[in-house]
Amino acid sequence: MATDRIECPYCGKIYDLDQIENNEMFRERADLAARLGRAWPVVNEYIDAFRSKTTGRVTIKTRIRRLREVVHLWETCEYEIHGKRYRTTQEKILKALDQVCLNQLSGCNNHNYLKKVLLQGAKRVSVEGMTAKEENDREQKRLFRSETGGEGAQEKKGKDDWLPVGDLASRAKDYLEGKR
Repeated sequence: MATDRIECPYCGKIYDLDQIENNEMFRERADLAARLGRAWPVVNEYIDAFRSKTTGRVTIKTRIRRLREVVHLWETCEYEIHGKRYRTTQEKILKALDQVCLNQLSGCNNHNYLKKVLLQGAKRVSVEGMTAKEENDREQKRLFRSETGGEGAQEKKGKDDWLPVGDLASRAKDYLEGKR
């Protein structure tokens, strides 16, 4: 098998391009490990689930690709499965990774098994990254502003009549439930 080699024009030393690429991948792997911090040992073990057989190996390129995906999950704490987005915590991710490692899987093609384990404690979020409660709160605030005509906590009905905030909240709730 022929390898690509280049010669330094100044010193004449020959460099193996495959070795340079390999070194870069190991450097990137070390950077990803640093970003994972305390989760690195478990994540490194989890990546072994992507072996084709229990005695097989995971190539460095595959490891890097899978590590990038796990680092993204770790840093954002959001993931998508079956077209729905969910939010979780790093502690829950760590527990799920540990649980997957205990099952000693092999032959995984994607992170769906991990995501299914994560579903147990996750909150569903919208495309905008908001939970259902956050969306509901935002909608109620929007309705409140549209009914009051501004950002204020009370609405002036007449010259000296003020509508209490509680009444507006119940009217907004009724509006959301379709009672209007």
